[in-house]
Amino acid sequence: MKKLTLIALALGLATSAQALSTSWQWNVNEKTHSLGDAALSLSAGCDFSLTLAFQSTSTSLHTLISETPISGTNTRFFSLNGSGLPSPSMDLVKPGGSAWHLDFGVSGGPWTSSGGMPTGTIREITLTFSGSVDEEGKCGTITFEIAYNGNGLGAKTQDWSDKDGVGSWDSLTVLGARGEPIDGLTITVESEVSPWATIPEPTAFALLALGVSALALRRRMA
Repeated sequence: MKKLTLIALALGLATSAQALSTSWQWNVNEKTHSLGDAALSLSAGCDFSLTLAFQSTSTSLHTLISETPISGTNTRFFSLNGSGLPSPSMDLVKPGGSAWHLDFGVSGGPWTSSGGMPTGTIREITLTFSGSVDEEGKCGTITFEIAYNGNGLGAKTQDWSDKDGVGSWDSLTVLGARGEPIDGLTITVESEVSPWATIPEPTAFALLALGVSALALRRRMA
């Protein structure tokens, strides 16, 4: 009886994480692409994570960078689109005469630099960011990390506590330098949403207990 009760309670309290992924080949004529199965739908009381991986088999991803950027010293690498949520973006930035940087943030801030991009051939850039939506539907602290060729630069954080966290991210816009092709670029998106565990209401507990009792009685009579 005790074992059955514990199993029932575990089933009643359990929540399932939704881990999904999708990938596609970048096309200069189709800069915005649906996230498909990897689209995120966030609601109050959940944890989430999103990984964006950009991999090139035929050229260095330095081709993303233009010596004459679209606007001043900045050019957009990608933006995540949706409804109700802030739209995270990553910009290629070349402050002063220093090396190129990737800056991650949202409209209205905050923005954080990943530091200078390494020299040499970069065939993979990966961004992972994660956070939570509280019970009032607000984002808290976002943690993110950028990696070049699998070498992470360490975790950084941003304060999104004033950002709404109820909504969805469903498409990704990726731009090349001056809109030029990025040969052999594959984009992979992996997402996971984990609703917080909730305690069943008293009525649910009563029904659960009734079901457990009936099952125990049936076993005894068998």
